[in-house]
Amino acid sequence: MSANGRCFELGGKQNAEHFPECFPTTCPRAKANGRCFESGGKQNAKSAVLIREDLYMENMDSYLQKAQVLVEALPYIQRFNRKIIVVKYGGSAMVDEELKNSVIEDVVLLKLVGFKPIIVHGGGKEISRWVEKVGMEPRFVNGLRVTDEPTMEIAEMVLNKVNKSLVQLVERLGVRGVGITGKDGGLLKVQKKYADGADIGYVGEIT
Repeated sequence: MSANGRCFELGGKQNAEHFPECFPTTCPRAKANGRCFESGGKQNAKSAVLIREDLYMENMDSYLQKAQVLVEALPYIQRFNRKIIVVKYGGSAMVDEELKNSVIEDVVLLKLVGFKPIIVHGGGKEISRWVEKVGMEPRFVNGLRVTDEPTMEIAEMVLNKVNKSLVQLVERLGVRGVGITGKDGGLLKVQKKYADGADIGYVGEIT
């Protein structure tokens, strides 16, 4: 490209397709009509080099920022190495796919640097969606969901589904994960919870 500066001089559409890595997002006209590199070969070749340099610097800045975060976290990594870390995961972070992937990547990173992360997750919005989907009306008392027997069945179904999806995300990043529930092996014991004296069904506090 730099030898003769003519790689984009002819056949704009063809050349735009041949060099997509040089112009990933910089020129929307390349996809629109493939003619933005039709003439001025030397000038466009120089632009390609500049674009590639900009992308390189942008990626380098990103890597440096991540490295800086790890350097700052080093004292905590040393202090809590091989310790169990509990990550409470729920709310909007479970709805936004990009945010969900980001959270799981961070948890996997904790594992790779020596922590023992455990994700304790919810599924509230998904449970409400399924309750409405089957024609049931979700009820809340003082901000707490009233969980009757039919709602409990839906909650178990949804939470198991969420649990498996999170395990799959973890394992896609090369780390083994196991999903369990509070019922497995009698892991959790609870006592019935009330909302200011009101019965809210199958809701309890862990003992």
